[in-house]
Amino acid sequence: MVERCLEGIKLSLFEAGIEFDKWDWEGELLWGGYVKKTLVRLAELPFTSRDGTALKLDVNGIVEAYNLREQFGLAPNYEVPELTLVRSDGTTLYSTRDIAYSLVKFQDSDRVINVIASEQTLPQLQIRLALYALGERTPALNMIHYAYGLVELPGVKMSKRKAHFITLDEVVQQAKAKVDQTLADRKQLLGQEESQRVIDNVAYGAIKFAMLSLSSAKNLTFTWDRVLSLERNSAPFINYAYTRAGSILRKMGKTPVNPDCSLLSHPLEHLLMLKVGELPEVFCEAADQLKPEAMASYASTVAEKFHEYYEKADVIHADEHVKNARAALVGAVQIVLRNAMALLGIELNERM
Repeated sequence: MVERCLEGIKLSLFEAGIEFDKWDWEGELLWGGYVKKTLVRLAELPFTSRDGTALKLDVNGIVEAYNLREQFGLAPNYEVPELTLVRSDGTTLYSTRDIAYSLVKFQDSDRVINVIASEQTLPQLQIRLALYALGERTPALNMIHYAYGLVELPGVKMSKRKAHFITLDEVVQQAKAKVDQTLADRKQLLGQEESQRVIDNVAYGAIKFAMLSLSSAKNLTFTWDRVLSLERNSAPFINYAYTRAGSILRKMGKTPVNPDCSLLSHPLEHLLMLKVGELPEVFCEAADQLKPEAMASYASTVAEKFHEYYEKADVIHADEHVKNARAALVGAVQIVLRNAMALLGIELNERM
């Protein structure tokens, strides 16, 4: 049954351009003895106690014993709740298994980023503190919780217990249908094969960008007007700027050779040149601080300024030397938009 579920999950992710290098099985932690060994170590700590057959961990005691409030960013008066390691019926909680799992992950890593919902902030803290008490300082200090919020659809109430949910596939199909309607008058020009590729790319790109453009810990209210907008912060908005740039370059018919960029005197040209040069810095910030939204914001700003430039500056009919300089700038903007979006896992279309 698990294999069948995974087949469907992998297919949905693959079609979205997402793949995982490795899948871990929770059962291996139990059957391989990792959880049992970890429990033996935890039971020997002075912070564990038994309540009948249940085993509990005094996590706040760990904080105080090792003076960890500042290091773990805890408020002076905050008391970390105790962690139940083993229930009275002898079964373990997932947090207990995650302590063992964390040690397994650090066998091959020196830094671990756990992508888990915001509601798991407390368990993630308890796990790190338990690792610290075990003397596993590297895992405790180098395990990062990358928290994410809920994706909410207006008018839709989802519930795991009631099995009320919306699948990714359903959202993708809705996106494709809406993009298909938008491109109805362009299909003949693009042809069937390219039309379908554009529809797929725009649909997946719009969904990904909507999720990546907001701070991960915040809840996202998913509305189609915003996600598919051609007028503001969205993947189609950025793609439209990209295709506009490509259209200019195609009309040029040739790549400028040795353009004199000192001829770029328009204020928007100066701004665009500065924005183009920011890509490496923005990328480093987004990667180091785990903030893909910084890259999304950057791409959107470049697109916004280019749309404005497209409306106010004439590239094709300018003086030959100015035209070459402007074309070089347009080409740089197109490269930056393509690379910035590729880093977010989004493929842009040459035509829309």
